Amino acid sequence: MDSVTQLIASLGFPIVMCLLMFKYMQEESENHKKEVDSLKDSLKENTVVLSDLKSMIQTLVDFLRADNV
Repeated sequence: MDSVTQLIASLGFPIVMCLLMFKYMQEESENHKKEVDSLKDSLKENTVVLSDLKSMIQTLVDFLRADNV
C-alpha cells in the first residue's frame, strides 16, 4: 500500500490509475481467452458426440424401416 501512495505522490493520481486499469484489463483479457479456449474445446467435443448420436439414430431408423418392410 505504501508503494501505491508513493507512486500517486510522484506520478499523480490519473497516471497511476491508468496504469492500474491497464494491468487489470490485461489480466481480464488473459482470463477471457482461457475461458473462450475452454468453450471451444467443449464445443468441439459436443460436435463429435452429436455426430455419433446422429449416426446411431440413423442406424436405428434404417433398422426400423427395414423391419417394417
